[in-house]
Amino acid sequence: MLIANIPKEKFSNTREYVYEVLRYNILNLTLKPGEQLSEIQLTKMLQVSRTPIREAIIRLVSDDLLKISPQVGTFVTKISTKEMVDATFVREIIETNILKIAIDLMSSSYIQDIENILVKQKETVLSLDIIAHLKLDQEFHHVFFRVVGNYTAWSVVKKLYESTQRERLLFLMTDNLQLEHVYNSHVELLEYVKKRDIDGAVQLMHDHIYKYANLAEEMKKKYPHYLE
Repeated sequence: MLIANIPKEKFSNTREYVYEVLRYNILNLTLKPGEQLSEIQLTKMLQVSRTPIREAIIRLVSDDLLKISPQVGTFVTKISTKEMVDATFVREIIETNILKIAIDLMSSSYIQDIENILVKQKETVLSLDIIAHLKLDQEFHHVFFRVVGNYTAWSVVKKLYESTQRERLLFLMTDNLQLEHVYNSHVELLEYVKKRDIDGAVQLMHDHIYKYANLAEEMKKKYPHYLE
């Protein structure tokens, strides 16, 4: 079992530190779907007592990122293709409707924000930095919610992003060429926005969001030990 650590000084207490370290490693696939965790190993790796480890595990079980099998152990949950499809359905409804409103309200300053994000995202395509790429992908979509000012809708979509991060990461790790495809879709979407082409923008957003869900069964066959 390997984990990537995070500096403790970033957190106010040990409990939060342990939770965020484990969550980060699960979402970024350092801890693999189906992998068993060892409390003893974690205490040594993170140099903490078993109490914050157990508290973090309880929280991560509630987050559906860990599951406890009595008399067997604690395991990272497998990626659910059904949850991915369900999340995609909700995202598409919210994001296409937000986009329709945002296009009419889009100012030059927001356009500049998007262009700045795309410059950074292009760099992640060249460097194959998938983690940074996904973070910028979320920032790109967030701009439209900022334009509309609907923070409640964004809080829902942000949770959906987090809940599907593992499958999106796995997909991009499998096919690095998709990094450029995502980037190009964002560039094309911005052009529709600049032209105030609502129909073109909405159709592209629909296709962009559904890309991962449409590949769910294919990914399940390719990674049966990670997906269910």
